Amino acid sequence: MVFRGYPESTRAVGFKIFPEHLDNKVGMGVLWDWLEGQRVIAVISLHRVNLLAYFLSLQIAQRTKTWLPRPDERLEGAGARETVSIDPGQAEAAFERRLRYRRLVQERFSQHPFFELSYEELAENTQPTLGRVQLFLGVKRQALAPATLKQEVRPLREAISNYDELVRRWRGTRWECFLSG
Repeated sequence: MVFRGYPESTRAVGFKIFPEHLDNKVGMGVLWDWLEGQRVIAVISLHRVNLLAYFLSLQIAQRTKTWLPRPDERLEGAGARETVSIDPGQAEAAFERRLRYRRLVQERFSQHPFFELSYEELAENTQPTLGRVQLFLGVKRQALAPATLKQEVRPLREAISNYDELVRRWRGTRWECFLSG
């Protein structure tokens, strides 16, 4: 659907690919190599600053089997209001992977038109951020509305049942900064 002909009036076409697919052994490496070689492709790299919030969202999605909640599917009740226990070792390994993927994307697409933004920036300043994205893409600026919702809106302390354990374990470490959400 992406790599086909489009009318002259179409200024941009996009698709999403997850950096985790860099590790996928089922031919995804070939796709990444090809994309890297197509330097006319503009890359928008979206990342989470707070990796604990990312990991919590991932845990909730796995538990509820809901990956893209829509406005009419607000996650209430079972799964969404329960607290989640975070395994510190699993979380730390996930943080390391995310940071590695971010560096790989930055390296592999350094020769592309490249726009990097954080999920937090997008969520907190949606319209100005989307305006900058549209300017980067060279498309007509227009107001856009997100089609999905956040998995979890509670503060991390309320959503994570073993939050105090994480505070004790990560105090004085590079992960401590993720506890402020």
